[in-house]
Amino acid sequence: MLLSAWLLATGVHWDAIQVFAWGRMFADNARTLPALAALRQTFDPQEMCGMCCAVQQAKREQREAVAVGQDMGKAPLVIQPVASVVVAVPAAHRGVTLESAVADAEREAPPVPPPRDVA
Repeated sequence: MLLSAWLLATGVHWDAIQVFAWGRMFADNARTLPALAALRQTFDPQEMCGMCCAVQQAKREQREAVAVGQDMGKAPLVIQPVASVVVAVPAAHRGVTLESAVADAEREAPPVPPPRDVA
């Protein structure tokens, strides 16, 4: 649905109608003219069909509507930086919890091996 909405907002439907009109014009022109002449006449601005004129008018109106919407003075989206908040833990309490303090008090020193004789 998002893709469809984006395509319609950008005017792709007018481009699809224009391609259809050109195909129809070329097929009609190719019946009476050679292919190269029919192609030239299809894309000649002086020989536009009614559908081409309608598409051109609709595109012009869409561009004007977008331009008018921009001139209405919409507020720009500005992202304000937020001051960072730092909460520091006092040095005396860093890493010391009740459980760790009790465990340190109950722990005995590790056994020390006897000295070795250097010979």
